[in-house]
Amino acid sequence: MYEWSIVTDSSCDLPEEQFDVQGGKVPFLLRVGEKTFLDDRKVSTAALLDAMEDEKGQSQTACPPPAAWLERFEEAQNVLAFTISSQLSGSYSSAVAARTLFLKQHPDRHVFVLDTKNAGPALAMLVRRAGQLIHEGVRFEKAAADLSAYAKRIHTAFALSSFQNLVKSGRIGRLSGYLAGKLGIWGIGIGTPQGKIEVRGMHRGVRHMLDGLLTELRTNGFSEGEVCMSHCQNVETAHALAERVRALWQHVRVTILPTGGLCSYYAERHGLIVSYCI
Repeated sequence: MYEWSIVTDSSCDLPEEQFDVQGGKVPFLLRVGEKTFLDDRKVSTAALLDAMEDEKGQSQTACPPPAAWLERFEEAQNVLAFTISSQLSGSYSSAVAARTLFLKQHPDRHVFVLDTKNAGPALAMLVRRAGQLIHEGVRFEKAAADLSAYAKRIHTAFALSSFQNLVKSGRIGRLSGYLAGKLGIWGIGIGTPQGKIEVRGMHRGVRHMLDGLLTELRTNGFSEGEVCMSHCQNVETAHALAERVRALWQHVRVTILPTGGLCSYYAERHGLIVSYCI
């Protein structure tokens, strides 16, 4: 048994091999028509996107069951677990149910489950922060408090060239989806402090879309620190955004990641998700 473990659901876009501490991801299940994709390290995002673009019917996701979380909790004395926003999925409730059962069976162990009210690159930032705290020798209670506070400082913006799947799932209105999908414009949105998705505006062309994302950073008071972005098969645009971020702010560290299965499902092809700490 390990002393520490970091566990997330598969909304985290940081690859498991880049976790600084023992741990890993608990996968979502992605259903696209008659096809099912387990969102683990073997998932093909290219195949997922192709299936989504071919499918005219309903698609859906299923959060990890408590049993999957329990299996991960067994690995360590101290577990730090992060989930996608509880406003977007039942993953947090599933992890909490697993924690309750686990601690009844193992009252001498520690499990912290955080509703990040976020997704994607934000969870990558939290995983890295958790690893840093563990390497610094911080006690469990202090690590949990620090991560809770850190999560509240992380903001997320996103840019989508297609809202098709968000419309199907009911998370975005049909009008917004029509404008983005039929008129060839980008939609800019944010994750709210409550963990919901909010569309902020529409921008024609990549340059104006990047302007819109940078405006979100400025508006929220970003001045220095960490920016972590995920792209859905759009690394060129991600690098263009990173260059503009570095040009505007000197003391900044930018990380670029490919979206995993779940975030590819919602961002769709060419989408960008940008998380930053203020």
